[in-house]
Amino acid sequence: MKKNGVSDVVLKNSLFDYEGLRFALESERVKEGKKLVFTAGVWDLLHEGHVRYLRLAKECGDILVVVVDTDDWTRKRKGPNRPLVLEEERVELLGELRSVDYIVFIGSFHDYEECISILHPDVLVVSASTNDFPEERRQKYFQYCERLEIFEPQSATSTSSRLRNMMIDGGRVLAMKIQNLINEHLSGGGE
Repeated sequence: MKKNGVSDVVLKNSLFDYEGLRFALESERVKEGKKLVFTAGVWDLLHEGHVRYLRLAKECGDILVVVVDTDDWTRKRKGPNRPLVLEEERVELLGELRSVDYIVFIGSFHDYEECISILHPDVLVVSASTNDFPEERRQKYFQYCERLEIFEPQSATSTSSRLRNMMIDGGRVLAMKIQNLINEHLSGGGE
């Protein structure tokens, strides 16, 4: 999907059309000599770290393709309670960022490899904090691109950490309410 604003959100099937995207990029890359940058992620609860990361990724070239993990793939990678923000909403939010030029979906490591092998980006950008993207996988994908950039996290707190903190804070509030109800009941005020 070429990002020209929210009104251009297209059918989900086209977000898996890697050959169609390659064809769309051909003119910009071949005729205009533009460099393609490729990066992927869940992009759940979009925050300043994501925005900074994507801005830095865009600075590595001219065209930024952002890969979005589908909801199913996110659950497999991150657990049953993720994502918090549905894939269509994540695509819409990313589409509003100036740094993002194209957006595609992946639903597996196979999709990722297929997409990168078709697009042959000039630059592959990955996060140093991605747990399921070990060195062997990075090197495998590196064969499809000219340069590999590994970025450190661009925020002091990750989405997962923010969610943990929210759950802990919510647990504390709930524990205090329960304790207050117990105390009220034991003092005879709850009858």
